[in-house]
Amino acid sequence: MRSRHQRDLHAASFEQAADVYDAARPSYPADAVSWLTEGIDGPVLDLGAGTGKLTAALVERGFDVTAVDPSPEMLRVLGERIPDVEVREGAA
Repeated sequence: MRSRHQRDLHAASFEQAADVYDAARPSYPADAVSWLTEGIDGPVLDLGAGTGKLTAALVERGFDVTAVDPSPEMLRVLGERIPDVEVREGAA
């Protein structure tokens, strides 16, 4: 198990590269999202949401999503993409 300090360092590594990460990271395949959400009829917690690629796919399917990520910059990008999603800074 990583220490809080190690988690903070890992999250900080994404701070300067959030926009680049978002541009380079592919979206999730529609079939994978359909499989993942099969049978879900309530709110969804996206832990490690990053810049919101999965969050966006879930919202497009009508889910109420709360996105959690340790990186404020990743959450900034997510919030710009999906302004109505609740975002929280944190780690699992």
